[in-house]
Amino acid sequence: MLAKLLKLPLGFICGYLIIIWIPVETPFHPAEFFAELLFHPIEFLAAANALIIGFMAYGSFFRTLISGFISILKREAFINASDLLFYSIFLAAFFILFRMSFWHTAVLFCFSFVYGMISNSFTYGAEKKRMKA
Repeated sequence: MLAKLLKLPLGFICGYLIIIWIPVETPFHPAEFFAELLFHPIEFLAAANALIIGFMAYGSFFRTLISGFISILKREAFINASDLLFYSIFLAAFFILFRMSFWHTAVLFCFSFVYGMISNSFTYGAEKKRMKA
């Protein structure tokens, strides 16, 4: 519970910092984008670290969301009110970030979703091995 309370604002703050530190102009010109990253390496490294921290924080939400959804489909568990509240706040945070910058948030969302699915499959495989032993 405490981990969820810490990961929600941490992921949102990291998403916001990514939006601030990585400039994406419309219309997009790759040469200008990479020149901007080259001329401001500190902001680029800070944004890269924020991206890593953000997708790891949000990836854990995706992992629990996916495993919870599978267990609900198998009728092994039910969702409780606190989890429903956390997931609605999680989706609201992504909606707010999408309103700020679509492309930055789309990258964060994709990385988080893939990380959540990969970590979920590793966790699921470890549980199956433990049950067989």
